[in-house]
Amino acid sequence: MPTKRKGIFYFRRAIPKSLQAKLNRQEIKFSLNTRDKLQALHLEWLCAIKVNEIIEKAKAGMEFPKGPLFNFEKITKTVADKDGNQVTETSKRIDPDTIQAFKDAGIPPEVLLAMAERFLQEESPTQQIASRQHAEPHNNLQNDTSLGEYVARYTREYAVIHKQSLGPRLQTHLRRLTDIIDPNLPIADFSVVHAGQVRDKIIALPARNRQYASLTVSQTIEAAHKDNPDYLRLTAKTANYHLETYRALFNKAVADKVYPERANPFQEIRVAAKGVEARAEAKRKALNKHQPFSGKDLTAMFSTSIHMAYGSNYFHEQFKYWIPLIGLFTGSRMSQIASLYCEDIRMQNDIWVIDFNENSPDKIAKTSASLRVVPMHPLLVKLGLPAFASRVARSGQKRLFPELNNFHRNTYAKRFEDWFNRTLLIETAVRENTLSKDKTFHSFRATLLDLLKQAGLEESVRNQIIGWTKNEDKGNNIARNHYDSLNLKVMLDALSKIELPTSLEHLPPFPGDIKLKFTRPTGNQHTRKSTADPLDHKSR
Repeated sequence: MPTKRKGIFYFRRAIPKSLQAKLNRQEIKFSLNTRDKLQALHLEWLCAIKVNEIIEKAKAGMEFPKGPLFNFEKITKTVADKDGNQVTETSKRIDPDTIQAFKDAGIPPEVLLAMAERFLQEESPTQQIASRQHAEPHNNLQNDTSLGEYVARYTREYAVIHKQSLGPRLQTHLRRLTDIIDPNLPIADFSVVHAGQVRDKIIALPARNRQYASLTVSQTIEAAHKDNPDYLRLTAKTANYHLETYRALFNKAVADKVYPERANPFQEIRVAAKGVEARAEAKRKALNKHQPFSGKDLTAMFSTSIHMAYGSNYFHEQFKYWIPLIGLFTGSRMSQIASLYCEDIRMQNDIWVIDFNENSPDKIAKTSASLRVVPMHPLLVKLGLPAFASRVARSGQKRLFPELNNFHRNTYAKRFEDWFNRTLLIETAVRENTLSKDKTFHSFRATLLDLLKQAGLEESVRNQIIGWTKNEDKGNNIARNHYDSLNLKVMLDALSKIELPTSLEHLPPFPGDIKLKFTRPTGNQHTRKSTADPLDHKSR
């Protein structure tokens, strides 16, 4: 992220200590000469290529100029103004060797031109530097660059600079853009009218569109309308995410001199979440509200071979056994459970507890109220959670579920979430299909709340266990960041009173003699032949 000073963005890159003497500096720093954040980000990506080349050449022992990013010479000349007076003009000329170095680094000429012009515009308050920014004729634009070609180039440059490809969401946004507008259209001819057409198509897309994945945008809208004339459309928020992507694309097109220096065509294109759209979004949220699991649902989920005969299948994994159980008895979010450390399973005042904290950088709570100590339900102790945590720690692991090692979007839970919501709940018939959102892992939270209500427990106790900031009447009068021994005992007594399905009370403990696995089983669990189905519902 570029730094900002007095509204202007700057590029900064620290130089490794071993190279500071060679390059005669501790860091590379220069102005990006822009106040626009998106434009600064794009320029930073471009400059990072050159800076990385400088550092890599220095590491390899190659000589490289020790001046600024662009080596230049000042040119001073005396000319006559329109009145015949002699005036002095000062300008810069970039060293040809530096330009060649950029070309050797693989930077396209039009990108190099944009970078050079921005560098030449940089000046101190006492200097007068001739600028071509406003005198640049439009015939210097690469008018033959098509929309499709530029989208492909944008994607490639992103991958080079970030060392990873565009995320699937952004790829979908760009694919839809070239679906709606002819990819052969010269990007310089893209207008506000085209931007409006894009917006109108995007807001007409169905919210649930995976079944139309092979279709174009127009075909998707037509098919959705044919299936149901009142189909639910994308929310205003999602539509605006698309438009943000397109604004970023055209900001970079302007910087790359493939689009005229006029207003970004998407600059004023927005979708307002008001009136009918707001009501439709409220309706969608109401339809997708998390419902609690029924007793039948719980029996189905905890009657598979994972809980009834753990280890009988090659694809059984520890987190699949424990995370659903911890979710049921604490009401915690899966991201917090997946981030637990072995030391978070501990004894406090003679009570086994689970400590949800932020004691390490990879623990990120959604709210401060979710940071709490929850007493362990007696069934979790009976099934062997404390013993399991101790075994994992003795194996040299710090985290309780180290096999979940992909930290994506501030959580380790992505792989578990996909398995639980898309496989377990579907195979056990708790959910009809992946499109129904009424029952997900978050339903454990509503389930525990219902069980506590049915046990006749006070609202304050229920909220302490669940980790809610507010009471159901919205009164924010409960402190949750500290739990003394009395509160732990009260919460433990409350948890002991909830009535569970008989099937859960007869779950066999987690096997203490089985070898723990901290790596993902290889192979395709949908096609690999094994002696047992990983979602066999029958008790063994």
